[in-house]
Parts: sequence; structure tokens; C-alpha cells
Amino acid sequence: LSVTASNTGSEVYSRSYYYSGGSIDSDNFYDSKTGKYNLSSGVTYTFTLKPYAYTYDENDNSVKTYGTAVSVRWTAPTVPAIQGLAVKEMTSSGFVFSRSAVQEGVSVRYEYSANKAFDEKIADVYTDSDDVISYGNMKPGVTYYVRAYAYWYGMQGAYSNVVQVKAPVAEVTSITTEIFDKGITLNLSANNGSYTGFQIDRKEGKGKYQNLTTTIDSRFKDTGLAKSTKYTYRVRAYFYNADTKKYAYGDYSYKTVETGTAAMNMKARTSGKSAIKLTWKKVSSAAGYDIYR
Repeated sequence: LSVTASNTGSEVYSRSYYYSGGSIDSDNFYDSKTGKYNLSSGVTYTFTLKPYAYTYDENDNSVKTYGTAVSVRWTAPTVPAIQGLAVKEMTSSGFVFSRSAVQEGVSVRYEYSANKAFDEKIADVYTDSDDVISYGNMKPGVTYYVRAYAYWYGMQGAYSNVVQVKAPVAEVTSITTEIFDKGITLNLSANNGSYTGFQIDRKEGKGKYQNLTTTIDSRFKDTGLAKSTKYTYRVRAYFYNADTKKYAYGDYSYKTVETGTAAMNMKARTSGKSAIKLTWKKVSSAAGYDIYR
């Protein structure tokens, strides 16, 4: 069995032994003139079968004898092109894309890269088979180029238009605090994107924000504060790109807390035969109270 392609005349596939009812894997097709594997849309392929048999001479030596070759031609169907590629929305995990519809059985694949020529020698080219591309392989602050194509029976359709996206820096999703008389400890966490660390600013009362620190730690102790005073913190995650030596920042999250007092004036009194009722001075902005006995 041999297979030749009409566009180049190359033999793209051959098999020494082929039995009736056998199958051909088009993934094994290779055109040496184009350097491409698999089928090519719109190309006509000629499949040629040449039967043979072994006979033996008087010395019992085998002789391979060929019969008449039989050929059949088949044209690979045209794979539809993806049109109207656009970013539909950004979710907490990635970009959602809209595009033209494809018929049943046709899958859609996405390619994206920081290199607009999609040259793997310059920058990685990632492939995804879903209409959602996660932020996982993307560096915040970097422009990525995205294109899509239809894939059908091992054949690739024409590329769509190219769209540009930028992955966000992770969002600060939690700021919890530990409050002391003259200090506040912040515990931070971020999700939905990449980040290197946190930028932390603080203001007292209605004053102006001042930068406290930029840190890669998720726990920060702010000491030397005044007692019974309200402080507001704004925190945002940042990403440092070691390749470009540039910073990218996420959105701010806010937390207002008040330092504690030396005494909360807790009182205890009996309440019935088997209970004690506790009362204390309320601390504004406290999320709750831990009680030990």
C-alpha cells in the first residue's frame, strides 16, 4: 500500500504488508516536501494497492510476484475556518472566548503566546482545547496573543483572527487581623492569578495613606501603634517579572480595625444555678471575641 498527495506528488505513507479490512492511521502521514504530518485539507490522495504472491522454483527458492495495482482517489474535506474570535469575559480562573460555531464532530483548539508571530524559538506557544484559557501559564502584565483553529479528522483549518489579552495579578481575597493594644498583625491571602508578594499601605483615622512595606510574606506585624485608634489598611498583590524587571499590580483590598485597650472591663455574674454571664466593653470593628476559661 502506498499513498501519494496531489499537491506535492510526495509519497506520504507506505506499508509493506496490508491485509483486507485493515485501517490506516492518518496521523502517520508525512510529506517530506512540506515537512507536515497528517492530512491536508483539500488535497487529493491516491491510495494504491499492489497484490503479490510467493511462488517457488525447482530449488524451493521463493519468488515474489506482483499482480496488477489498483488505485482509488479521495479528497480530504475542507475544514471550516474559525471567525469572530473575541474575549467574552474574564472569570476568576481565566479568559472566556466567543467565536463562530462549528459543525458536530469538529473541535476547536487555541494557541497563545507572548510572541505575536507564534514562533516557539522566541517564546512558548501553548495549546488549549477549551473555550476558556486559564491564567496559569501567563505572566501578569505581559501581552499574550491568542488565535484559534478548527480540527477535524486530523486536519487543521485556517487560523482565526488574533486577539490580545493580559492576565491580571492575583486578587487579595482575605485580610484577617490579630489586634493588640499597640499593634495589629495582618494575615493575607490571594487567589485567581499569579503574584510575587504584597504592597501594604496604612492610614490613621481620616489621614492619608502611607506605604508600610512591600513583602513576599503573607503575615505582617504592624507595631508601635496608638491604643484605641482606628487604622485602615489597603493591600494589593504584585507580580515581579524577572525577564523584563517590571512590576504589575492588582487591585486594592481594604480593612479597617481598631487597636485594643489594656482592659476591656470584663465582668462576671451568676446566672441561675449552673451558668455565669460575662460582659465586657465592646471593641468597635472587632470581628468577634475569643473566650478562654
